[in-house]
Order: sequence, then C-alpha cells, then structure tokens
Amino acid sequence: MFIAHKDTRYIGEQQVMAIRPPEFTNTWHPIAHSTLITALNTVIGQEGIEILNKRYSLNTSGSKMFGVWELSDSENHGVSGMLGFRNSTDKSFALGLCAGSVVFVCDNLAFSGEFMEFRRHTSGLSEEYLRTQFANIFPKMLCKINTFMEWHNGLKKHNVTDEDFKCLTYDFMTSKILVPSKFSSFLDAYEKEGPGNLFSVHGAVTRMLRGNPLGTVANRTAVLNSRLTQFMIAKNYIAVPGSTDVIIDGHVVKQYEFEDIFQEPIGITSWIENE
Repeated sequence: MFIAHKDTRYIGEQQVMAIRPPEFTNTWHPIAHSTLITALNTVIGQEGIEILNKRYSLNTSGSKMFGVWELSDSENHGVSGMLGFRNSTDKSFALGLCAGSVVFVCDNLAFSGEFMEFRRHTSGLSEEYLRTQFANIFPKMLCKINTFMEWHNGLKKHNVTDEDFKCLTYDFMTSKILVPSKFSSFLDAYEKEGPGNLFSVHGAVTRMLRGNPLGTVANRTAVLNSRLTQFMIAKNYIAVPGSTDVIIDGHVVKQYEFEDIFQEPIGITSWIENE
C-alpha cells in the first residue's frame, strides 16, 4: 500500500532523480534522492532480484521523498515482496528503509514493514557508503523476509473461533499492542479483513498501527508477531520439540533464527548515528 497525503503528489522516477539537494555542512550531509535510488538499484541488481514496479511520492518542495518497489520472485531466495524507503533533504527525518510481504509507506511518517533500517544525514553518508551498507543488509533482509512470509501466509491455515478472538483481543490490549479506546475500530478492521483466521487478526492489528510513530509501529509489530506465535504453540498449530528447533509445516527452523524475526530489526542499533 502506498499513500500520498496533503502537500505531496505521485511522481515519476525521472523527476525524482532530477531533484538536487542543498549544500551540506560539516555535520549535515543531505544526500540526493537519486543517490539513494541508484545505490538500491545497484545492490538489488547484484542480488539478482528484479524490480517489477516503482512508485514515488514527493512533497511540493521536493525535499521529502517516499518510494515503494515491488520485487520479483527469486530462485535463490524465494522472495516476493515489497521494498519501501524514504529520504529528506530538509532535516525533517532520517533516511529509512523497510521491506516485507506488506509495506505501508505514507508521507505522514507512517512507515512500516517487517524490517527497518535508518540512517541520519551525517557527514559520512555517501553513495559508496550506502552501497556498502545495503550490500551487507539486503541479503539478510531477503532471508528474513522469506522466513517471515512463510510464517505470515501460514496464518491463513488457522481459523479463529469467537472465543479465540476474544482471548487474542484481551491479550493485545493487556500487551499494549492495541489501546482500549480503539476496540470498536479494531472490530471493524477485523471484519474488513475477510475470513476469520489468524491472518485476518494480524491484518486487523496492523491496520490499527498505521499512523503511529516509527518506533511504536516496530515495537508493537514485534510483540504482535510474538504473541501470535505463542498462541499457535499453545493451540498446537506449531510444535516446539526441543530447545533449539521449531517445526513449522513440517520444516525445521532454528529457534534462535525464528525468534529473531520478531525482535530487533536488522542492524538498527549499529547503523543509526547521531547528527
């Protein structure tokens, strides 16, 4: 999903690439939107991933750019998903990157996906630096997206009874994934999601998270995924035979790898730098 709000417009890539950033200082280095796009294009091409579709949004001055790319299936990674990113040249927010089976990128700063990376515009930020960082990050993203998508699609297999839904809703409220004041809106969102299964529950919650601050979305999504996993284990939908392995649909996934999907985004602590 890709939304442009007030003071923004959808625009073609050629126009985005033509926008020049202001002069940078010793501590602030606003990279051009074209620099980010070129670096991403290079690394994705090296990974053998095809970009099927590109969409961009700009504000009136051109200082804020948001983009979503649809990625093709990959024989090497089994990935089919979306890549979202943002960039500013006016100090309004840090460079951001997210990827997953579903991406929500919006110019009101709702910016969510399964995994996120952020980088402030400091003096060390350059196209070469971005290519190096993306080359390190992207393969890890692809593997985690693939594992997450298998988990996410697997939610469709498990129907939710009225009693299950009540228990899950209570759990979401007490875990502070959802706030009680949004209860009615959550019920409406669940109805809009379609068939009553865990996939619908997940979709309803993520609908409710749209528009929250970036950190809030990341943290609550991680808790949501963890709570749903615990629910499936309790219902024997997935089995945990030992302390190191988890079996999902007959496939063994190392437990530490599986749990890591739902916790801290890849490299988010090591990549963020203060201005």
